Amino acid sequence: MPLSSETIRNKPLSGPELIEIILKGTRELLARDGMFATHVGYGRVAFRVRVELEMDNLTYPHHSAQGTSSPANTEEAAQTFPLPEPAEDSVALDLERSQQITSPNATRILNDLPVQVQAVEGGRLVTHDLVYSKEDVPEQPAPTDLDRSQEATSKIQGRSHHKKPKEG
Repeated sequence: MPLSSETIRNKPLSGPELIEIILKGTRELLARDGMFATHVGYGRVAFRVRVELEMDNLTYPHHSAQGTSSPANTEEAAQTFPLPEPAEDSVALDLERSQQITSPNATRILNDLPVQVQAVEGGRLVTHDLVYSKEDVPEQPAPTDLDRSQEATSKIQGRSHHKKPKEG
């Protein structure tokens, strides 16, 4: 905990801090899904990653960033998105995580990032990075996860050009 002579500002998250928070949340989301288990292999796969930010900023309230897989050649497992010529039994995964950040410092602590503390030492203002225990943080809004994989699988199977011959 800070000393009485130290000041803690709840300054906004920086871009690199937000990247760390988003990556941690993404790792947690994917780690819970069986499609990312060690025994699962991918001969052909395409993916899209999209991040949308809604901000309390009148001049710039929304930002979206997106990236997709792109192979160097057609022999690579990673294909362009959407997957070209999917098989009839292709499977799709569509997961979404929403997280509301109400306190930058509480979010830093919950994501193992340091909080900056300012103090006067020897007549000079100095800044220290402190790491706090997660138990010291008041409850924050929990992330909301949404799984649309069933709908995405139906959509990719509807695009299939590899139909199995009908048995008759």
